[in-house]
Amino acid sequence: MKSLIIRSVTGLVFISLVLGSFVLPIEYMYILFLLISIGGIIEYRKIALRSRGFPQNFIPFFLALFLFGFLYLIDKGILLFNLKQFLIGFSFLFILPTLVTSIIELYRNKKRSLVNITVSYFPFFWIVLPLAIGTFWKSYEPCVVFAIFIIVWASDSFAYCYGILFGKRKLFERISPKKTWEGFLLSLITTTGLSSLFSKIAWFDGAVFNTTLEWMGFALVVIVFGTYGDLVQSMFKRNASVKDSGKIMPGHGGILDRFDSFLFALPAGFIYWLLFL
Repeated sequence: MKSLIIRSVTGLVFISLVLGSFVLPIEYMYILFLLISIGGIIEYRKIALRSRGFPQNFIPFFLALFLFGFLYLIDKGILLFNLKQFLIGFSFLFILPTLVTSIIELYRNKKRSLVNITVSYFPFFWIVLPLAIGTFWKSYEPCVVFAIFIIVWASDSFAYCYGILFGKRKLFERISPKKTWEGFLLSLITTTGLSSLFSKIAWFDGAVFNTTLEWMGFALVVIVFGTYGDLVQSMFKRNASVKDSGKIMPGHGGILDRFDSFLFALPAGFIYWLLFL
């Protein structure tokens, strides 16, 4: 009973923090998601070390600070997004860190230097970039970004309930033995069907998606890729022989345990959204 109360309170705090980013000024979401990115990087480093990788510490943190800062300045109109600034941003995000990381690795005297350089960059693409995309995207289409959180939370809840009631066939037993095909498919059908209601709600009306089928297609993409995001995170933890990515959220695990679905759902949903612009 005590663990259930702790889990419920932690979940409410987590949901409140995320929902706050949709009603408070955009600065709140930039700060919140930057802190989440940093926390995710810290958890990732522990997993990488247990998987016999030796990532460089400063690279993902530098890239997170630079990307969130760069996007915020563009968002507020302080920087005008032109070719010169794009090339500057690209250079600081990819070219310069690649050179510096390779040089630093020369002096670290660690085995598997190529692997070490690779694992140093991966949290940027896996953690930082999706959360930065979601933050920047929210300034232009908040209702669509908010819909992603609703869809992921709903599909996770339905999958859990359906899995308990009807689950028999394992979805991916080698990676996540508790997930079932019945839970996934019934959740997919239910959540996709309910997502058609977005086209009937005034706040969501007038977004890029204007029809029921467009919203249902969006939900389908978000659910499928969100599920893969969960499975990928489980794969990393299983390879590192850890149960949770961290302990920052009592009853839920770490930041990556809570955001693993969003790390795939946000960029996949963003690409789908771009197709309708």
